[in-house]
Amino acid sequence: MNHVVLLAIVLLSAPPKPGLALPAQVVRMVDGDTAVVEIRVCFHVRLLDCWAPETRTKDLAEKSRGQADRSLAEQLLAEQGRDVTLLVPLPADGDLGKAITMSRILGRVYLKDGRELGALIVERGFATKAKGGP
Repeated sequence: MNHVVLLAIVLLSAPPKPGLALPAQVVRMVDGDTAVVEIRVCFHVRLLDCWAPETRTKDLAEKSRGQADRSLAEQLLAEQGRDVTLLVPLPADGDLGKAITMSRILGRVYLKDGRELGALIVERGFATKAKGGP
């Protein structure tokens, strides 16, 4: 067998990176970086690489920014529909427990058109990829 063909077969048949990808539906946005996603039950998903201002805070300026980023997320969901794909990357050791923080699953939410919700919120300036938010 040709070595190039053999290499192509090996590369194309390599297993995917560990993770969990499920069809899901966004029930609501808590704030710009946390979605409540439903599979069979509702749970909070902390969007990876998306740090947005909080909506539940005594800081009125932060609360206002948090409400604005939640509105953007709700608008994006209204345009695309609430049926999404939830991707929960698993650590190399496969321990799903490490993919949970503060009672939220760490994950990525993909809209029907394939765009990632958190990345869109960051792209539009309502959140940042690093902790601290706009």
